[in-house]
Amino acid sequence: MTIGIINMAMNIQLVYIKYCILIKKNKNVESKPTGSSNK
Repeated sequence: MTIGIINMAMNIQLVYIKYCILIKKNKNVESKPTGSSNK
């Protein structure tokens, strides 16, 4: 049972890291052309 919980936690961590990388990439792409207008 504990092994399953650890596996789930590892999978969630991997998905979270992938999601964060995607969000960062999207933010960078969006902020480059509009960064000067926002400031």
